[in-house]
Amino acid sequence: MLSVLRNCTIGLMCLTSPLSAQSVDAQNVFFGFDFVLVPIAIKWACGGESTDDLSRINAVVDAFPEDAEQASMGKIIADLDKARTGEVSLSQIVGGQLSTEQEERLCKAATLLNLTHLSPDSFHIGGDNALSKDQQLAWQNFFLTVENLSS
Repeated sequence: MLSVLRNCTIGLMCLTSPLSAQSVDAQNVFFGFDFVLVPIAIKWACGGESTDDLSRINAVVDAFPEDAEQASMGKIIADLDKARTGEVSLSQIVGGQLSTEQEERLCKAATLLNLTHLSPDSFHIGGDNALSKDQQLAWQNFFLTVENLSS
């Protein structure tokens, strides 16, 4: 299941999106941002808080307009918002059906995630160093939960 999520992009989440942040040049600050956005999409599909996350994502997009345009971040954010509104289901995001128990485990882990560490300054230099211990554990737990969903 982890490989499904790690390969999943917002483009797959919403079939209308032909690009993802992964398809841009590695020098673009949004390269690899999918690996943050997919778990956040899962969080939002599970009913997790979205206002602060969206505000922080938009601040980063506003800080790097050229990179954001090249990475099609406007479209990606619009597609990401579909998870928040319920227009896209959790099974569509992960690319397959989950049992009720798997969904509960995944949602429990995802709703603990947040983007409080995300700012234009931290984003440009890699951002992970700004994670609190609680968030480091939450993100580690999320990916561990994904890895163990089938067990």
